[in-house]
Amino acid sequence: MTKFAFMLLATTAILSFASPAQAFLSGEDPDSYSRVQEPDVQAAYLDALVAAGESSTGKLHAFRVAASGDRASSDRDTLPGKGLIVHAVQDRGLPRGTEYPTFVFTSGDNTRRPVLIYKTHAGMRLFISETPTSDKECLLSAEKGWSDVCLADTEGKPAPDLEGHRNDFWSDLLKVFGF
Repeated sequence: MTKFAFMLLATTAILSFASPAQAFLSGEDPDSYSRVQEPDVQAAYLDALVAAGESSTGKLHAFRVAASGDRASSDRDTLPGKGLIVHAVQDRGLPRGTEYPTFVFTSGDNTRRPVLIYKTHAGMRLFISETPTSDKECLLSAEKGWSDVCLADTEGKPAPDLEGHRNDFWSDLLKVFGF
């Protein structure tokens, strides 16, 4: 093996164990969501889905974050009392491989009831902006395939066109090779 090949292999091994993106871990599998256990919260999500013409199995898992860029809070935590809240909700009864139907809702400023703003399929890992630097920046992105998709910007609007937060070696390597 040549020296260059050995260095490339060593660098790949080191970088594959270090990922600068932050996700939240639950047990051994990365899972950013909490199971929706409150009947009134589940009913509000299901009502919003029905109003948008979507169906659900009712096996909902959710994650909430303040759109003002505050530190993320899950369903187990207390969210700030004011402002716009972004809800990422997955239906775990309808998997597509390792991805689930993922619905993004907002609530807060004008309504306490969640309003569906975006729908996609995504994995169980979420990435958030802990310190947003501009008004038009991705607030919350979700694992999707080899990369991620931005679910909402810091203003609480759907933003699939914005770059997500996941920066890992494998995604960069795939981009270099044109995948």
